[in-house]
Formats: sequence, C-alpha cells, structure tokens
Amino acid sequence: FVEPGTLSPYEGAWVGSGFIVSETGLVVTNNHVVTGADSLEVFLGGDQSTSVKGNVVGASECLDLAVIQLEKDTYPYLDWYEGEIKPGLDVYSAGYPVGAVQEFTRTKGIVSKDGFAFDTEWASLDEVIEHDARIRGGNSGGPLVDGKGRVVGVNYAGDNMLDYNYAIHRDVVLEALDELSDGEEVQSIGENAEGWGS
Repeated sequence: FVEPGTLSPYEGAWVGSGFIVSETGLVVTNNHVVTGADSLEVFLGGDQSTSVKGNVVGASECLDLAVIQLEKDTYPYLDWYEGEIKPGLDVYSAGYPVGAVQEFTRTKGIVSKDGFAFDTEWASLDEVIEHDARIRGGNSGGPLVDGKGRVVGVNYAGDNMLDYNYAIHRDVVLEALDELSDGEEVQSIGENAEGWGS
C-alpha cells in the first residue's frame, strides 16, 4: 500500500474467517477479507503451528464473496442447509473475531429476518439474512450454520452499537459459487484493489 501524499510503500495484512465447502479445499469467504491478495496463509481450525497456502481464484465486489483454493490435499468440509430459511430458525455464527486466530467463537441466535435487499458501502445484495448470533470484526467470511453445522449463509456485516448481524443468503452464494470457482467475474464493477510489489 502507498498512503496518499507519500512515496513509501508498505505491506499490510488482515485476518478474517472462511470455511471449506469441498473435499478438494475450496473455501468461501468475503471479498473484503481478501481484497488485494493473490495468495494467503491459511490456518486450519485456528492452529497457527501449521498453515497451508491458499490462492484467491474468484471474487465479487458487489456480492462481497470470494473463493480460495487451498493447496492440493483432502479436507473436511461443511454441507449446505437445504431447508427453508425463515425467521425463528436457530443459527450459530462461527469464526475468529477481532483477529484472534486462536480463539474460535460460536455464538447462538435465530434468524430475525430473511430474504431482503441490503446495501453497505462495499456490497449490494438482493438476499440478506438478519440474525442475532453475534458477529464482530474477524468473523467476516465465517459461516452462519444451523444446529447440525449446515451452512445457512456467509457472515459479512454488523452494527456493534445496535447489535445487528447480517449474512449473505445461502442461495446467493450457491448461485455464484461455480462461476467464482472458475475465476469468472460475478456482479463485478471491474475495479478492485490489487496487490503489487516494489
């Protein structure tokens, strides 16, 4: 990065959450977690003693979704929730908040509102889930799951003061997943931060 008004580049990094959706190591997370990255150091299960390399293969700024491919191996993965997502459904937010890579959290709540359009400064979505399974910075890209660990959505935004928590609806993710996995642009405005070296 180069700060405006300076000539001194520097490297920056951020910690976020994600989850594996295929045995071959395909990972779903948020675009804002990986913006500017080409390759990533991935800690599986928060274990910082061992990491695997991951490459960003596709991202959508408008949907705030990204797909990462882990290095070749066989991985455990999460399945998708197949039922109707409606208010009252018990859900859990899972991830590593506030960059605390070794402190996995899982908070419980319910779906408060489902299937509505919601815009943030960085994404414009037609189907969002509002829930009260508390999320914080670093939970971005982590899964919202039901009681059996099946993915209902991808956490991406919240308001700490009002305790609002938002997830990208499962159907939005599944509709874009194949194209993103193939490196195709999906609801992209054609601009995104890009990593570079000096």
